[in-house]
Amino acid sequence: MPQASHEQVLAQLTEFVRMNFPRARRMVFEPGDKLLDKGIIDSLGLLQILSFVETAFGLSVKDTDVTEKNFGSLATIADYVARQRGEG
Repeated sequence: MPQASHEQVLAQLTEFVRMNFPRARRMVFEPGDKLLDKGIIDSLGLLQILSFVETAFGLSVKDTDVTEKNFGSLATIADYVARQRGEG
């Protein structure tokens, strides 16, 4: 089975956030918006996203990878997934 494209990863991440974080359902946000700064998620929400990324995309996220650069926004998470799968 082929891997999801960057756009599909981004769509899956967006759907996950909208389904699992009630505040996100009431907000308008873009893929590049900072998840914590904008209040879309909190620190526990970040842990949920990490778990989702590992499960949905078959990755093992290292503690040292959990940075703003990799997990600051939905766009950076999709970029991280692509890099980890050797696509970016």
